[in-house]
Amino acid sequence: MDTLYKIYNDWVDVNQTFVYPHVAYGSEAMFATQLGDGSESSISGQLWYMQNIMGLSNFGYQDLDYEFLLYAEQTNPGNATADDFDLSPFYKRGGKLIHWHGFSDATVAPGASIYYHHHVDRTVAPQGIAIDDFYKLFLVPGLEHCTGTPSTMNAAWYIGGPSQASEYTFTPEGITSDAQHDPLLAIMAWVENGTAPDSLIASKFVNDSNPVEVSLQRPICPYPQQAKYKGSGDVSSSDSWECATLY
Repeated sequence: MDTLYKIYNDWVDVNQTFVYPHVAYGSEAMFATQLGDGSESSISGQLWYMQNIMGLSNFGYQDLDYEFLLYAEQTNPGNATADDFDLSPFYKRGGKLIHWHGFSDATVAPGASIYYHHHVDRTVAPQGIAIDDFYKLFLVPGLEHCTGTPSTMNAAWYIGGPSQASEYTFTPEGITSDAQHDPLLAIMAWVENGTAPDSLIASKFVNDSNPVEVSLQRPICPYPQQAKYKGSGDVSSSDSWECATLY
């Protein structure tokens, strides 16, 4: 139970310092591969970063503590720490950003994207910049790490994004042929025509390994909005849903 508590709660350490967000409910199908299944090979896989990137060949799971995280942040191999939240230069150049993240991702917790979005907002708002004018975050319910969804979840996950389109040699006609269904076309419409995306349409196939027939579609709403059923119509149709702030 103590392990589950740590998995489903934020990592908060010394002096109530926030370290990293918890994974979301619905990401359990990825636990064996991302958190380890108890086997020796699985455990060694979780230590690859520390042993190969950080150069700590004798690093063990018991060495992962707050002090090590401070060391990793200070050395920052590959300059991978995303802690520069001032995107005002990007905004002033006319930049637009569509940021999407699977809400069932156990590799990178979706809360990390929410955290980044919040901090960008807090940084640019005092400069008179509305974050929605250039940056929209889309959280995709049921989507795992970049691609795929558990077979038991029946979630609309496909938006033709990186790591998704490359899985297939084809997709049904009309699925990624416009800015509502394809984030690349959406960002092009936003940059070139000033048309900001109000939502993206995600699809679920009858057979996700052979995308011949679509079983359902849902609007993926810009954070913090969520898809809300209109109260009537086919629940499998995106037309029966709307984006709304639920809380």
